Amino acid sequence: MIGHKPTRQLKRSPVVSLHRRHRPPPAQCSGWMVVWSRQSLEVIQMEREREVSEMNSTTRSDINGAPDHLRGLLRHFSDLRDVTHGDGAVSRADKEKLFIAAIDYLAPYARQALDEMNSYLLLKSGTVTASGVSKTSEGDLAAVWTLRWPEQEQAGILPVTLEAFFGHGFHHPHLRGATVGVWPLNVFSDSDAAAELPTLRAIAAADLHNLVFQRDYHIVPAVTRG
Repeated sequence: MIGHKPTRQLKRSPVVSLHRRHRPPPAQCSGWMVVWSRQSLEVIQMEREREVSEMNSTTRSDINGAPDHLRGLLRHFSDLRDVTHGDGAVSRADKEKLFIAAIDYLAPYARQALDEMNSYLLLKSGTVTASGVSKTSEGDLAAVWTLRWPEQEQAGILPVTLEAFFGHGFHHPHLRGATVGVWPLNVFSDSDAAAELPTLRAIAAADLHNLVFQRDYHIVPAVTRG
């Protein structure tokens, strides 16, 4: 074409990718990535352990400063967070040992709660019994305290019950009554067990209330003989 000047072809300088220039050979790269990944995982694990340690320290402080009736609940939730029970128990066998020890601590307070009800509501007409720790073929552990009396048996209803149980598929044990449940059971000392007395009283009272609802007030001697 008239007036058209041919386009000058610029010679392009070779561009070398810095990424490519500094990339190690495939075999070296693979080894480097493995080392880097391993180191990163170790750093992440150390950081996680530090965070858990800090959380545990905070929780222990919170537990010690909490009201008696909330300490067991805090210990219970800490179990779930740390995937342990008590002071670091992980295996089922170790947890069962703690459960059996907890029953020994809990026993006098469970009996006290039922004895109080027997004295003031059943006019000492009832009988408190304790089963001790039993284990089913499926691996469930339980210990039961019951309060039976003539009117309850004649009515064909369950006794007032305090049951500590550790199901074979459970992370940790719990408390319940014949008609109500469930509450945490994180008892590792006599003071822990003593702090559960209000809960044991509440379970027994709720049971009796529900049993009256199933029949009527005539099952309570303090009412009918008063």
